Amino acid sequence: MNPPSRDLIRRIVFDPGFWDGYLDRDDEEDPPEWTSLSLLTAGERTLGLEVMLHPTLMRVILRHGDAELPQLGYDDAAEAYLPWIFRWDELDRIARLAALRDPDLRHPGPFVALLSRFTPMTTSEERAVAQPVLAAALRALDGEPLAYHLEHWDNCAAQGGYRWVQDGGGWVLQGEYTMRERANPEFPHRDLAVFMGDVDAALAATVEPGWRAVARAEADPAELARRLGAAGCEHPVILRALVDAVDAYETGWVLDLLRG
Repeated sequence: MNPPSRDLIRRIVFDPGFWDGYLDRDDEEDPPEWTSLSLLTAGERTLGLEVMLHPTLMRVILRHGDAELPQLGYDDAAEAYLPWIFRWDELDRIARLAALRDPDLRHPGPFVALLSRFTPMTTSEERAVAQPVLAAALRALDGEPLAYHLEHWDNCAAQGGYRWVQDGGGWVLQGEYTMRERANPEFPHRDLAVFMGDVDAALAATVEPGWRAVARAEADPAELARRLGAAGCEHPVILRALVDAVDAYETGWVLDLLRG
């Protein structure tokens, strides 16, 4: 699988096939017919994406070592099942860790744009938080937020009565034709939960204890960056988010990370 890159993700996201005909753009160079991306490794599991844009087909997969687990979800023209497999909070945490590991994959940015197709908004509260973040992600890729992306993404789950609920085995999506439901024996519920736990552990391990003590003191972001530097923090993504953020949300999630 290829590692993700901002340019490759941008070419996928802005291809007409990605949004199933909602775009009308011409690229000088077409993406490969079939693209496989290794998105993020946490612990022993790797999140991957396979994309064919003409016709549009996407598979989200999880690997445990070299073994591919049952697919998390897929999206194709047949639409036999809904592609919704991530909660917004999960996508946010995945994108944070990816951004911390690769300065080119800023958050909000490529990961939110790429995986928003698999992340439904089920409540007005979720939409209020997530829509501006998706707008910022698309703006980071293309220089402006694309309203028809937002409209297409926003009009799905909430109007259909879909809701995330937590049972004894974790989070499931209630509603017809969903893949992340308890009754689906093929969905890797446990492996996804372990993967997300490893994502959280990796996020926490990014911040040294001394940085947390500095971050909890009241200071504006620029002053906080100076104090963190004096305390030995040289993490380029953390420091950049405090002094040169792509969006206010980038500063916000880095502050959340620092303060625990």
